[in-house]
Amino acid sequence: MQTPAEPPPTAADLQQAFAQSGLLLEAGLAAGQAATPDLKSALLVLGQALETWLAADPASATDLPPQLPAPPAGQPPAPPPPPPFRGAPTTAQPPAPPSLPPSAPPDVMAHHLMQETTAALARTQLLQIASLPQQAKGSTWVFETPILTAQGTAVAQFQVSRDKREAQGGGGEEPQPVWRAGFSIDIAPMGPVHAQIVLTGGRALVSLWAEREATAEQLRQEEPELATALSGAGFQSDIAVHSGAPAQPSLSPGRFLDQAS
Repeated sequence: MQTPAEPPPTAADLQQAFAQSGLLLEAGLAAGQAATPDLKSALLVLGQALETWLAADPASATDLPPQLPAPPAGQPPAPPPPPPFRGAPTTAQPPAPPSLPPSAPPDVMAHHLMQETTAALARTQLLQIASLPQQAKGSTWVFETPILTAQGTAVAQFQVSRDKREAQGGGGEEPQPVWRAGFSIDIAPMGPVHAQIVLTGGRALVSLWAEREATAEQLRQEEPELATALSGAGFQSDIAVHSGAPAQPSLSPGRFLDQAS
């Protein structure tokens, strides 16, 4: 279910990534739709298989789960990504090689996979909570998809929202919906890149941020190509490229975080 970084993904690839993200698993089942393979259903099956295997393996019946070998010197573990929630800026996870050494004993592998599977399911649930419908504020979908790169698996985060209240039609016309899409990705050699797109009527407002100056300069050089593509899709465009990362919004109090997961 990984989306290859090369060749660059198409709109159809991103649509499939959204469908396979696990975001709509329970909604589809509640609507009577046949279950299709997605990340959440795969994680649920993997967790059940690991739980059954560990319960039947005498070597795994210990009070403390076995630990993986420490990473080599100079390769500290990557910090965990911030938890997703509605209104949070999108974040990306850089490519990471597999964390299971081939020489690890089976019980060590099983315990490690069980911990990571539980954490991945918890993160998927946070993405689903961030995407719960709010009638007063429009619809929002927040999802993540693994990106296959030569350096390992990266994770891109997307946020898409639809708000019908913001674009006011003139002359008694119905207001046109405002679509907002944002994403963050971190792959070599570009580094972290963030995008925010606003579509309303026939106008597209695009803001790009690159945390590496060389990447920002490359994006500026390719602005005409992006403008031509948007024009070909029927949009008048306004494109801005910035160096650094987008400004972080102030967070309202009252958010809770289970640091164990």
